[in-house]
Formats: sequence, structure tokens, C-alpha cells
Amino acid sequence: FDPTQHNLFAMHSGGEETVGSRGHGEIRLLLALCGAVLPRSYLPEICDWMRALEPQLVVYCPHLCVYAHLSAQQLNVPSVGLLTLPGPGSFKGMLEVSNMTQSELVEVLLENRPHMDALAYIKDELGLPGLTLNTEPPLNRDHYAAVNLVTTTEALQDPMTPEEVAYYREVGKR
Repeated sequence: FDPTQHNLFAMHSGGEETVGSRGHGEIRLLLALCGAVLPRSYLPEICDWMRALEPQLVVYCPHLCVYAHLSAQQLNVPSVGLLTLPGPGSFKGMLEVSNMTQSELVEVLLENRPHMDALAYIKDELGLPGLTLNTEPPLNRDHYAAVNLVTTTEALQDPMTPEEVAYYREVGKR
């Protein structure tokens, strides 16, 4: 994997297998970001690249680069999420722009064979049987590391749902 040869946004424009008939505008990017097809496609290359770098820590964007987090898990390298959006609750706004609800996105992904096949591969390859990659709420829960930095103040963060607050508290993600 040569990062100089890959454009992160171009990487997210693929994954037509996940998008299906809903593939227009913001929905297309949303499904590419949330699905398992693209991570499945890039994980082997990114793991090889990271293995060659021998990082001591991986800092990544939870929304744009779940690949980095999953690769770090594969290589047993600690990772820290660096969220430049207004907190984990910001994903609700992305869904609203796409005219989707959390449950609709989960349903689209659960019914999508390429997504489910890619998810099964990643779970097996990484030894992560509990990995959901957005097939159950709260969304993006697998995208966050145990420690995450949010670059906005608490007062400016988009509010999380009570379910998100309870989940993140329960699993100790902060």
C-alpha cells in the first residue's frame, strides 16, 4: 500500500456493491463510509504498509478511516481516534442529510450480501466476533478506539442519543 497513490476520498467513492439502488448523493458516501466492503478491500494492503512502518501508535479519524483502526487492531498497535466532527453524536446529522434513520441504515447493511460477506471476512481475519460495522446500533461504535480525542468543546458537541451515551459508558470508550 502506497498512501501517495491513494486518495482517501476516492477510496470512499468505491463500494458500489454496498450502495445498490440507494446510490446517489450523500447516501452513496454514507454507505461507503459505513459499510464493510471498502475496509475489506483495503485492509490487507494497509496492514502490510503499517507492518513495514512499525508504528507505536495509530491516530486516525473514526469516520473517514476505520481502516486504520482495524489495521491497528490486527497488528496489536494501540490506536486513538481523532474526531474533528462535533462529537460522536454528529453522525445523526449525516443520516438526516441523507434522509435516513439509524434503523434504515442498519437494515440496508444487514440486507446487503456483499457487506455481510465482507464483514464476515473481517471478523474472521481480525478475530473480532463482536464486530458489527454498523449492523446494530449505535452506529460507528466499532469505529472508535478506547480513547478518542474530540476537537470541539463539550458545549458545541452534537448531542448523543441516550442509547449512545449508555453504550459508550458501558464499554468504557471515552
